[in-house]
Amino acid sequence: MTPTTKQRPKPQAKDSAPVGKSPWRVHSTSWWSFRFHGSTALLILIALGLSAAVAVFAMTIGDVPLAAKDVLTALWSQADAKTEFVVFRLRLPRLLLGFLVGMALAMSGAIFQGVTRNDLVAPDIIGVTSGAGAAGFIWILITHNVAFLPVVVFIGAVATTMAVYFLAKRGNLDPARLVLVGIGMQTLLGAAEAYMVRRFPIQDVVWADNLLIGSLSRASWSDVSLIALGLVVALPIALARINALRLIALGEDVAATSGIHVERTRLVLICVGCWLAAIAVSVAGLIGFVALVVPHIVRLMVGQITALSLLLTGIVGGLLTIIADVVGAHFMPVPVPVSVVIAAIGAPYFLIVFTLFQRRR
Repeated sequence: MTPTTKQRPKPQAKDSAPVGKSPWRVHSTSWWSFRFHGSTALLILIALGLSAAVAVFAMTIGDVPLAAKDVLTALWSQADAKTEFVVFRLRLPRLLLGFLVGMALAMSGAIFQGVTRNDLVAPDIIGVTSGAGAAGFIWILITHNVAFLPVVVFIGAVATTMAVYFLAKRGNLDPARLVLVGIGMQTLLGAAEAYMVRRFPIQDVVWADNLLIGSLSRASWSDVSLIALGLVVALPIALARINALRLIALGEDVAATSGIHVERTRLVLICVGCWLAAIAVSVAGLIGFVALVVPHIVRLMVGQITALSLLLTGIVGGLLTIIADVVGAHFMPVPVPVSVVIAAIGAPYFLIVFTLFQRRR
């Protein structure tokens, strides 16, 4: 009697993650898919409700306190001239700008983390926003105008991303190498900015620096229109390629066997992520850690990446940004920019995630 020999299971390709262990896991049964999408839609409604509540509360506090009833009256019908001026000229543009900036940054982070399959990647971590900020800083110093600032910061973001990506990609895209190259690129860009500071008059430097600091205090309806237009351009492209993003997040082999041109799709998604980060920088300056923290929070809530979860990521990013702005503007001894408040939350979070990432390696 011949003894039976057990066949060893075939090892998985290094570039494809096990479905059950991936943060972007895919569930195939229709029942689970229905339950998943239903819960995501419910979370979207909850996040929108919380955002509306925070916005109404934020419009009631400040140097000119308003009653919530007066704010709602101004929004839905007609109020007195003073209330309408405070709501529509001072507070509502700032809230809408903060929400849309947080939305753009959070969705940019989700796209970058999916494309690179790296929990530590975000536009501000790998130097994308630093490239955008440096390009804008140099442009303002040289030209003394902000006419083409969104285009300039987009070019800076794309150039920095491509440089980091190709320097870090030797064979497979190693997550740790990508982060290290990004940190090195940020150092290089910081040195370039320091050189420009020494070359130009201090008043020009202060003006350019104030324009790019992460703050919503200069919010205007033109800024709101600009970032809203940028989101209208980028969001359909991202949603149309969400299935490809999910497959790339599971591994290049999985995506390739599904008929996806990996490099071309990755390049398109990287450009979308750069565009989202660049328009946020052009209207609000450098705001870090939203793109890192929010995609993690949403993945903990819903798991896999879908069109609905990407929308949820954007809404949660907007909610976090307006909460941080309200805290910095009204609940600190002195007014603090939104970038400082979010950095106080995001920096410890990044250290925790990096420590857990190193333990898994």
